[in-house]
Amino acid sequence: MDNLSLPDLKMKMDKGEVLLLDVRPKEEYAEAHIPGAVSIPMEELEEKLAELPSNHDVVDYCRGPTA
Repeated sequence: MDNLSLPDLKMKMDKGEVLLLDVRPKEEYAEAHIPGAVSIPMEELEEKLAELPSNHDVVDYCRGPTA
């Protein structure tokens, strides 16, 4: 697992190299999120994994290590 700085993440998103996945609850996503992020809450992730593009790296973010 690699960590990306926000500038590196933005550059990769702008190039279409990564999909940014927000795994926080929908309410938190609705309050604020990184532009371009796709919301799939952690509890829905397993059932929606097949919907994620296979030709992109996926970067996820959450509110902390216990999300």
